[in-house]
Amino acid sequence: MKIIYEILYPFGCKTTEVAEDFETKFPYTEVAPDPDRDLMLQFFDVKMNVWKPVEFMANTEKLALLESFYTTVKEENTKLTDKQAQMTQLNAKLMLNDLSLTAENAALKTKADNLAQINSKTMLASVQNSKDIAEIKAQLTTENEEGGI
Repeated sequence: MKIIYEILYPFGCKTTEVAEDFETKFPYTEVAPDPDRDLMLQFFDVKMNVWKPVEFMANTEKLALLESFYTTVKEENTKLTDKQAQMTQLNAKLMLNDLSLTAENAALKTKADNLAQINSKTMLASVQNSKDIAEIKAQLTTENEEGGI
């Protein structure tokens, strides 16, 4: 497990414990804040990748921090939007494949039913043929016995 820090706006942070393989990305950082200061009295300078005390935060730094947050969020939003579009396309393909498989399944079921009917008819014909052969044998046997007396 490792500790990461959630960057709160306009200043402060919150600690979170996550798995070692957790991918740390905005609004989180692995850079530890100053342990001698209150977590809520520091801000994270994204450009310099350091925590700074709030009392040194000038308006220009606040604006730069906001711009940095905005840029990062906008980039991640764009990536997520692209990923969502790809997922939508994949979902559409999966739905079409599902329809195709359902149609193929129905066709195979129809063929299986037809083969079962043919098999049934063949078995009935075979049983009837066996009866007919038995009757013919019986007749031949009777005729042979009568003719031999």
